[in-house]
Amino acid sequence: MPGGGSLTLLTGVVSSLGTPWGLFQYYWVVAKIALTTLATIVLLLQLRLIDYMASKSATGVLLSEDLRGAKFALMVHAAGGLLVLVLVAILSVYKPRGMTLYGQSRLRDQQAAGRQ
Repeated sequence: MPGGGSLTLLTGVVSSLGTPWGLFQYYWVVAKIALTTLATIVLLLQLRLIDYMASKSATGVLLSEDLRGAKFALMVHAAGGLLVLVLVAILSVYKPRGMTLYGQSRLRDQQAAGRQ
C-alpha cells in the first residue's frame, strides 16, 4: 500500500519532466506535486490505523463503541483524500495560468536564444 502513494508521486514528477509544462515552470504543476506529496504523507501516517481497523474488521469487532474515534478519523482522512484527488484532477484539466519565477526566467532565455 505505501508503494501506491510513492509511485503516484514518482510518476507525476517523471511525467512533468517530459512535458512542455515542466516541473517548476507553472504554479499549477507545483500545486499538483505538493498536493500529491501531502496526500502521500498523510496516507503513510494513517497506515497503522488502517491496519488496526482492518484487523478489527476481520474479527467482526467493528461495532464496538471504543472504535468510534478511529472510524471518524478514517472517514475524515478518506474525505480529505477524495478532495485532494478532485483538486488535482481540476488542476490537470483547467491548467490555470501563472508561471513561476523559474518558468518566466526560462521563457525569457528561450526567447532570447530564438532571436539570436
